Amino acid sequence: MERVYRVLVVDDDPIMLRSYSRLLKSAAYEVLQATTGEEGISLAKKEKPDLILLDVVLPDLDGLLVCKRLKEDPELAESFVVLLSIYRIASDDQAEGLEGGADDYIARPIANREFLARVQAILRIREAQLRLKSRERQQAAVAEAGRYALVEDNLALLRNKCASLAVELLHVDCCGIYKSVRGGTALLLQAGVGWRDGVPGQAHLKATPDSLTGLAFRASKPIIVKDIRKDGRFKVDPLLADHDLRSGLGVPVRARGATFGVLAVYTSSLRNFTENDAHFLQSLANVLAAAILRKRAEAELLKAAKFEAIGLLAGGIAHDFNNMLAVVLGNLNLMQLSIEPGDSSLNVLSDAEQAVMKASELSQRLLTFAMGATPLKEAVAVKDLLLEAVDFALKDSNVRSEYRFPEDPAWTGQIAVDQAQLHQALRNIVTNALDAMPEGGLIEVTVEHATGGADELKARGPFTIPDYVKISIRDHGRGIPKQDLGRIFDPYFSTKTRGAEKGMGLGLSLAYSIIRRHGGDLQIESEEGVGTVCHIYLPTVEKREVEGKPQIRAAVRRGSILVMDDEKMFREMVVQLLKHLGFEEIELARDGREAIERFAMARQSGKPFDIVLLDLTIKGGMGGVETIKVLREMDPSVKAIICSGYSNDQAISDFRAYGFAGALTKPYLMKQLSDVLAEVGCA
Repeated sequence: MERVYRVLVVDDDPIMLRSYSRLLKSAAYEVLQATTGEEGISLAKKEKPDLILLDVVLPDLDGLLVCKRLKEDPELAESFVVLLSIYRIASDDQAEGLEGGADDYIARPIANREFLARVQAILRIREAQLRLKSRERQQAAVAEAGRYALVEDNLALLRNKCASLAVELLHVDCCGIYKSVRGGTALLLQAGVGWRDGVPGQAHLKATPDSLTGLAFRASKPIIVKDIRKDGRFKVDPLLADHDLRSGLGVPVRARGATFGVLAVYTSSLRNFTENDAHFLQSLANVLAAAILRKRAEAELLKAAKFEAIGLLAGGIAHDFNNMLAVVLGNLNLMQLSIEPGDSSLNVLSDAEQAVMKASELSQRLLTFAMGATPLKEAVAVKDLLLEAVDFALKDSNVRSEYRFPEDPAWTGQIAVDQAQLHQALRNIVTNALDAMPEGGLIEVTVEHATGGADELKARGPFTIPDYVKISIRDHGRGIPKQDLGRIFDPYFSTKTRGAEKGMGLGLSLAYSIIRRHGGDLQIESEEGVGTVCHIYLPTVEKREVEGKPQIRAAVRRGSILVMDDEKMFREMVVQLLKHLGFEEIELARDGREAIERFAMARQSGKPFDIVLLDLTIKGGMGGVETIKVLREMDPSVKAIICSGYSNDQAISDFRAYGFAGALTKPYLMKQLSDVLAEVGCA
């Protein structure tokens, strides 16, 4: 019998008292003794025995009255009372005792073997009733925690609630809720009950299987340990030793295939936790996991809504900004053409041109964040892409890099990406790491390959990537303050000094946008004084995703051109550029309807336009995509160039799919205009 039951014997006969005490002790029971009713009541309140053997006839109080007082005391509700009598043994006497609240009635004399068997049977019944009551209370506690999770949005309060319920219902000394940190390599004691001040929120341990919590996290199943100090599977945990904890039970906080942490309880005395204990604790952990999952899903929806709202604003501003820059840049080019070579004014104009191009780069970043572009994917080796992007970003810095790639020879390491876009995302991430290590250091790049579903992504949203690459970029810099972690993807939020070259707060926003548009995800973990790790998840290559390189269409003679744009200054500037490029027959249109009319009139006159330059977006009118559909119905061989301040629009990045022969993004240099015209056939 592993558990030692405590039995209180209340009898005024010293011979009977000694006899029952010796018999019970021989059967490994712990025995308490009392000779009066009042003494028995007092001792029962103090020691709370499992079983009370109560003589009916006592010198001070009647045994039935003692039984009644014991049963009325809520602190003794779980103790069983058995009445003993050598005189009042008639059936009516026994019925009176049972009706008075006794759990059983034993008539004396009784053989020792039968007496012990009756005691054991009574204790078995008591244990079964206690288990049933315990399950009822535990089920009620889980339901209470579930209701609390539905109405309480604060996860910290929910964690405290679950920890308190675990301590109360399992009668343990400590409860700890551990959170996975540092990419799952460590566990942080995030909250709990019974710990000394300052421990929750600060104590870390490695998430390795040589500790109770580490094994529960790694195995993703309940772990029961009777004596943590003597269990050969584990190393001595200083935190548990410091709190003098011996026995433990840990369960994973897990949902949708992702493990977020561990919920564990401990006792200072040795205890055999049961499967029922594990079931209850796992139920509480499931409530926590569901709340974490809901919170993360809400955060993703909020982030998406925020990106969409800010994106619409940023996209509109960037478009109008590019249109104005296009006029400025075009006129700068025209001024450069009118100045003699060697004139000092050319230097001034060249500086102005460079400033416009830098402003255009900033506008391009805004557009990438706001709208993005459908990636033009091609198969690339992830190793080559990483070496090129990371080494380029680290060039001339005092930070070195180390790489770890999968050793599986069967894995090709191919991903389907837009190289330019992903290159930019990687550079932004590495640049942030550089800024976090001004004194130099190491950046670790790890590539992992997994199949069968990205478990880490399931908790983030409806990801269904069957085969993916995980790229982890870790720095050992100053880390991100905890209060700033929730804002790191916000555009124009930065912890660095503001300036033209850094601290603009667009790096991670752009990286996040680009990676999400590739069907992947970006997750960031950071701890002040330890460093930051960025986890990039990308689908592996599929042949259908890789597009062939477009073919240049056959050339046509230089001749007449139709320009459609809703900005008067831009139209006038383009006319001057085209004249310098040798075009003499130039017609202008303000929107798609006017362009269609002029195109139709030119065809009717027998002098169709050789080339058409269409703006993508016309305020309040028909834009380039709608216009080209009509023009191609009129003349399937029409040569058209799409032009827009929305450089990341799909019609620009995949212009041939929309029926265009070329594309230009505003602002553009005269040479870029000339090159596109030559490419589509106006040589």
